[in-house]
Amino acid sequence: MEMFFMDKVIKRLSQGSFFRSIFSGLLKIVAVITAILGIVGFIYGLTNLGGPDSPIGFFGYVSEIIVLIVMLKITWINVQILWVRGGTINDLQESDFNIIPIMSVLLKTMGETTAVTMAVLAVAGGIFMQGAYLVLRNILFIPLPFFGINGYSFSFAGRAVFMLSGLLYAFTMLILFYFLSEILVAVVDIAQHAKAIRIIAEQSKYTRVDKQE
Repeated sequence: MEMFFMDKVIKRLSQGSFFRSIFSGLLKIVAVITAILGIVGFIYGLTNLGGPDSPIGFFGYVSEIIVLIVMLKITWINVQILWVRGGTINDLQESDFNIIPIMSVLLKTMGETTAVTMAVLAVAGGIFMQGAYLVLRNILFIPLPFFGINGYSFSFAGRAVFMLSGLLYAFTMLILFYFLSEILVAVVDIAQHAKAIRIIAEQSKYTRVDKQE
């Protein structure tokens, strides 16, 4: 048995494939866990639905079904994003920088999952408000649009503002995380160009010295 084995360990750590395989595997594991939790949560929700015994009970029943479908959709989309980004990390090319390209992909992943979640919730929330609007107006005869949720009226304008603000927030988060990701890529490019310039300058210096001799 070799006593000095850390040399091989350090060389392995210096290779980008080591970290790429770890982070790629972690993202895919998270994708599988997310899918399992989403399915378990969906089944649990279905088994605990209330009965449509009254107009409000029926609306609550339908609302619960809509919420479960929305959450299942969000889970499925995020599972796909995590799985695909795991493959993206695994396909990264060898470079002088091992962690920065991986962090760049992870930032994009965070932006994509956040944006998808917020966008779907915004659209689903608008649909939910539309259903609540119809029930409150046609069944309970509550005067509208004086009734709302979190400052958003159940009027058409209120529903539109709620959905658009959610979509805008989702798009903003996507742009923000992509921006941070591209900053990391730009830092790598600057470092690589600086290294190339330094090498060229050193070669040029040695060439001048040789000519003078």
